[in-house]
Amino acid sequence: MRIFEEMSNYSIKGTDTVREALLKFKELQTCTLFVIDSEESIIGEVSFNYLIDIIVNSDSLDQPISSCIEKTSVILLDESSLKDINIEKQINLHDHKITGIVQDGELVNITKKCDMYETLSYYYYSMYEKLLFILEGVHNGILAIDDDGLIIIFNAAAERIFNIKKEDIIGKHIRKLDRTMGLYKIIESGEPQFNVKHTINGYTIITNRAPIIKDGKIIGATAVFQDISEIEKLNNELQITKSSLEEIESIIESSYDGIMIADNEGKVLMVNSAWEHICGMKREEVVGERTKDLVNQGFYNKSAVETTLRTGKTSTVMLKMTSGKNKGQKILGTGTPQFDKNGNLVKVIANIRNITELIDLKTQLEQTKELTQKYSSEIMEMRRLNQKFPDIIAVSSEMQATMEMVSRAAEVDATVLITGESGVGKEL
Repeated sequence: MRIFEEMSNYSIKGTDTVREALLKFKELQTCTLFVIDSEESIIGEVSFNYLIDIIVNSDSLDQPISSCIEKTSVILLDESSLKDINIEKQINLHDHKITGIVQDGELVNITKKCDMYETLSYYYYSMYEKLLFILEGVHNGILAIDDDGLIIIFNAAAERIFNIKKEDIIGKHIRKLDRTMGLYKIIESGEPQFNVKHTINGYTIITNRAPIIKDGKIIGATAVFQDISEIEKLNNELQITKSSLEEIESIIESSYDGIMIADNEGKVLMVNSAWEHICGMKREEVVGERTKDLVNQGFYNKSAVETTLRTGKTSTVMLKMTSGKNKGQKILGTGTPQFDKNGNLVKVIANIRNITELIDLKTQLEQTKELTQKYSSEIMEMRRLNQKFPDIIAVSSEMQATMEMVSRAAEVDATVLITGESGVGKEL
């Protein structure tokens, strides 16, 4: 097998001396060299350590290197098949000191066992760093222990939750963090635990714990902490909001006045029971409908909601039910606009009251007042007619009319001028 030109640096001729080989080892900082013949075919290899052993037992550095050749341990692989061999398999191949890569019948590359170990070490360290970066970037806390209970992983989120620096806890026993040894018990039982809720330093935590298993053997355990403090806070706020909403709905529902709430497009969001009773309609008939459409469909003739949406101000209208079981009902409706912090109208709250009875009562009251005035006038008239003047005798109709006028004038505090000829009785 001829050696490829670019690989000739890692070879030495069999006729070269031990001294020349040592210089090449120093120059290349390698641990193994190919030994080639005059036709540049590989005849063996020589390692630095093996060469040192020979030198210790020999006084000559000028002996040919061909006399120092080790039993060859070169394995040749075709490049096309190399891509199908994983890195662990490649290490196993490097039980041979040198692996040659063959392409089109020529040796195009070589890898040495010492180089492979260095490459593999770098590869695994690189993977280790990437995994650490991933663990540090995870929002959830991650903690892992080995089978002795010693902490081997403790990410930034775990630092925040436990309020302990990583350098102060890595390598320490898990009991320093957890006196109950909950994670260590996972190693003993081999059974995972999910959604364990507890509190750490004021944080509400959900923990999932699981054993780490390799080749059927438990070699540690891991715990993932999810901080649900914010979720708990939001849940509490949601419960408070829900409770407040239920209380408001209860107040609206128990109101004697009918209440309708509509959005800024006039779409009905809710009505209470009093509204149903006053209007004679079920809430299922109106919720989701627009108040403008309800007017157009002839349920009632006017809408306080529409007036408020149009003007942007509180408005009061007198409307009448024009269909349904309460047809003819007279209603007083007041629409009140609701604005957001930017001044945009977002809702209208309409308050309605059945004023049919009030109007009837008003009519009755006016009629009663008229009757009262009539009766009062008649009584006064009767009093005047029955009023007696013992010192005056009035028989003629003219005199009776005069006495009636006197009686009326006597009811008010006013100055009266009496005129007439002398001797007609003005002094009476």
